Amino acid sequence: MIGDMSNEEVKISYRDDQLPIMEYRGGTMAVPAVPGAGKTFIICNLVCELIEDKIHKPGKILIVTFMNSAVNNFKHRISIVLQNKGITASNDYEVMTIHSLALKILKDRPDVVGVNEEFKILDDVNKSLYLNKCIMHWRRNGGENIFKAMILDKSLNKYAGKQNDWWNDFFMTVDTIIGELKINDISPEKLKDEVKNLNQGSILKHISEIYDSYTKTLKREGYIDYNDLLILAYKLLKTDDVLREKLNVKYTFVFEDECQVYMLI
Repeated sequence: MIGDMSNEEVKISYRDDQLPIMEYRGGTMAVPAVPGAGKTFIICNLVCELIEDKIHKPGKILIVTFMNSAVNNFKHRISIVLQNKGITASNDYEVMTIHSLALKILKDRPDVVGVNEEFKILDDVNKSLYLNKCIMHWRRNGGENIFKAMILDKSLNKYAGKQNDWWNDFFMTVDTIIGELKINDISPEKLKDEVKNLNQGSILKHISEIYDSYTKTLKREGYIDYNDLLILAYKLLKTDDVLREKLNVKYTFVFEDECQVYMLI
């Protein structure tokens, strides 16, 4: 039905559990949704109804998702539904990834959160290169022996033949933990203070050294990674009342398509 490109409006039938969502006209609502539940379908049609009824005026509707492919999918579907309704409304809504939104926010006032306005975004490929360099530096400066000491004796016999696999797993562990530390606003300095009394067998104690090296490298090179981008944008919104009000005026509705949840604000 949604694929019909004619200007004649298509009659859409909603499931009983979708009807309350289509009645949404303001406030905060969160809807749990498993994969395949039809969240993209229902968000697109709700956006189009709000636009048709001009409820979003004088602001816009913002749809935030995670992948660029999802952005294109939302844009395509919304344009078809609006076309079927005979509505031209490309200026009434925006669709962007969460990282694009964060970048837009941070570029407005980077100085407020201590970021140079010439900052660069470190993509995932280069992030792996930088983090690997920090791990290799730690490895050359005693980390190899520390790492081997953590391996069970029966597994250590296989280390020589599978060390690349061991270090790939270690990289994934370090990457995940650093991401969690950043999300929880734990700086390298704070982590070092927390782990200073731990014994040398604690992996977190050694990851703190790699985390510190990685953070200093990015700062020296003028980079922020994707985790930094989200956290800094969040801090900026929390501290800058003027910017927050500016966005509140610009976007009447915010639809979040993340973690299989629609969040309508």
